[in-house]
Amino acid sequence: MDVGGVCGGGLAAVGAEEAVPVAAQLPVELQEEFFLADVERALATAEGFLQEGAELRERLGGELPEVRREPEQGVGVREPVAMRIAILLSCRALGTLLVIGGAMLNYALTTWVSRAAGGVGAFMWVPGVLLVLDPWDVYVDWWPAVRARLQREPDTPDWSVDLGDVFSRLLRVGWAVAAACGGVLVLATFYWWSLWLLVVFVPLTLWLFGYTLVGRSLPAVRVLVGSAEQIAGLFPKSALARAFEIQPPAGGGAPGA
Repeated sequence: MDVGGVCGGGLAAVGAEEAVPVAAQLPVELQEEFFLADVERALATAEGFLQEGAELRERLGGELPEVRREPEQGVGVREPVAMRIAILLSCRALGTLLVIGGAMLNYALTTWVSRAAGGVGAFMWVPGVLLVLDPWDVYVDWWPAVRARLQREPDTPDWSVDLGDVFSRLLRVGWAVAAACGGVLVLATFYWWSLWLLVVFVPLTLWLFGYTLVGRSLPAVRVLVGSAEQIAGLFPKSALARAFEIQPPAGGGAPGA
């Protein structure tokens, strides 16, 4: 009898039985339950790992210092804004100084030289008024639409006028004119009045100069916009009424007709 052959056959049979999966050895109705139980066991193990990781993260979170990182584009965004504000204030300051200087020059020439020489100051205050009006953003906002209409392009971009912005610019010009009047009063004090009045006129002129640069005149702007809206209500078919989205009456006539 070949003992080696019998042993080899027995080992091969045992290896074949071990190679068969456990699920395949079960009855057909129990194989699905065995598979689902194995999946639930794997999910429970993964959930345990996640819970341990969360506890470890919370435990280490109180020990490690908090690191705050500034966004990389934050510096790049702040620099153009700061540069734009600096250029805007510089242009306003230059424009206000030109308005004040032109008014003082006109007063000096008409007082001590001749009244006919008073128009020389216009070469200073006219550019000054243009600078005080902040024409740069107006150019950026309106020029594409104006150019498209001049060239009669088919798709012209829409453009709109913000009355609050318009009134704010006009009030800034008014503050610049008030500062120019203060400068004229300072100059006139040296010639006509007591020098003690400089204690009042110089600080007043400096305050008007500063308010022209950074003042916004929001209450006055609200009053002007409200007044314009009331006036637009009297003319419902006008462009001003369309700007406030005021609809004409159903009959098409004027109010009260």
